[in-house]
Amino acid sequence: MHGPSAYPSGLRNAEPCAPGPANAVLAAVQALAGLKTQGTTQDAPLRATYAQNAGSQLLAARQLNPRRIAVVHAGTRPGPNGIETFLNVARLTPAASQQN
Repeated sequence: MHGPSAYPSGLRNAEPCAPGPANAVLAAVQALAGLKTQGTTQDAPLRATYAQNAGSQLLAARQLNPRRIAVVHAGTRPGPNGIETFLNVARLTPAASQQN
């Protein structure tokens, strides 16, 4: 797991990964459920540097509050030991979310 980190652009990032493709749909469902539970349902702009890959199950941006946007990307991708499931959550400032 890559721990949370902060960047000058206002971005914070967390990305747990697990071996194998079996949990990609579950990761996407759980991410959406978590956003809904927190009342985070308003769409937000998704910056061009975020792109779906062949294994993407979810790629979405949501407005957390006036000062933060969450970008959630879940799916599968090639990892160091074969296919892995990932769930990437990034918190951005609105200005950072529109940078390319």
